[in-house]
Amino acid sequence: MEGHGRGQSSRGSTHYEALVTRCRIEIYAPSVLSILNLPLHPEGDIVKPMRRAVSYQNVLLPLLTLVFLAFATGCGSSSGGGATGAGAPELNPYGAAYPTENLGVTARRGDVAGNVIKNYKWQGYPGADASKGLQIVQLADYFDPEMRKYKVIHISVAGVWCVPCKEETKQVVPRTSELLAKEIVFLQALGDGAAKGIPATEGDLTTWNKTFGINFTTMLDPGVKNLGAFFDPSAIPWNANIDARTMEILSHGVGAPPDVVTEVTAWAEWVDAHPVKK
Repeated sequence: MEGHGRGQSSRGSTHYEALVTRCRIEIYAPSVLSILNLPLHPEGDIVKPMRRAVSYQNVLLPLLTLVFLAFATGCGSSSGGGATGAGAPELNPYGAAYPTENLGVTARRGDVAGNVIKNYKWQGYPGADASKGLQIVQLADYFDPEMRKYKVIHISVAGVWCVPCKEETKQVVPRTSELLAKEIVFLQALGDGAAKGIPATEGDLTTWNKTFGINFTTMLDPGVKNLGAFFDPSAIPWNANIDARTMEILSHGVGAPPDVVTEVTAWAEWVDAHPVKK
């Protein structure tokens, strides 16, 4: 019997031993054996009992198959994303893959195209809706190659301590509807709290939104860990205009524009006059 077990079941036991180790579900083996009233090795080794009797294989292997299948999804992705494995494309709301070539921080210069901005992600309030708490905000949500909703994405970085940031915010709030009518979406990241260099918190963002009656998407970028790649984080506000069709960086720079709405409207007109080359 012992010899028969080694000849027929060793391949199966070795196979499932590997699966169990990979999926880290060894803790379920003693439970399975206990339910079946099968003898356990003192250290809970599931391989030795399986080798003692061929009949064990007929019961254990199907049960372990069910356990493996139940946990296979979790074993397949370290990020817990289920079907979304590592390297899977990041999609916009319409299923188009976010561009991944020519990523960088350089803006357009005349006829020389700028880099594509990375698909940054933040915690924030989409559309200024705080009723659901902080939600994921990512640039892929605004990537719009067919211009179904957006032509230009305007991104700004502000800080609670920053007076010019407050003035720029006051300028945009009453004109948000005007911007959306022109297919321009305004996003604002709060980097600093009440003092320069102190990362903004959820409380800061909530207070900021209430103070200025924010009616556009805001998000947290504590210490400007995302967008700080573009500029000196102490030099805010920072503003950027992104072509929603391609996610090309059209312009970016520090300081508040004299009229941010006029500036971003000019870029929307530029988009209209420059179809994407296919």
